[in-house]
Amino acid sequence: MSRHIPSSLHVPIDLVIVVPVSTSTHEIKLAQIRDTLRFVVHSLGPHDRLGIVNYGGEAGTTRMTSLASKLWPKWAATIDSIKATRSKGSSNIGMIEGANTALDILMERRAVHPITSVIVISDSAAAEVGTLDFAVSRAEAAK
Repeated sequence: MSRHIPSSLHVPIDLVIVVPVSTSTHEIKLAQIRDTLRFVVHSLGPHDRLGIVNYGGEAGTTRMTSLASKLWPKWAATIDSIKATRSKGSSNIGMIEGANTALDILMERRAVHPITSVIVISDSAAAEVGTLDFAVSRAEAAK
């Protein structure tokens, strides 16, 4: 018996990944983040969409992409452009702004896929428990 799920059973997803880009995110971590994003793009199904937001850099929180399919021609350049920049403020505040920007992307959708998720990556050991409570509350209210 095959454990492979036929692609016809794949449920489309909307995913936004929020990544840190402050100078505290060392180049090795950023290389791992870029590799992971490349893997995610490669793994997207034909109807899946991905968005990327960065936080903690000199420009504050930045929407790098809106939701786009794996066929979007600028994935490689966008992912390669993820570099560490001087931090503008607290990583916890940046993380909250990043999560809220991810939710903004999801709220702007005209078509909603059955599975929606936001992944927030943090390299901060000082992230307080409950830091993202407001964003989680906002996401719950948007259901």
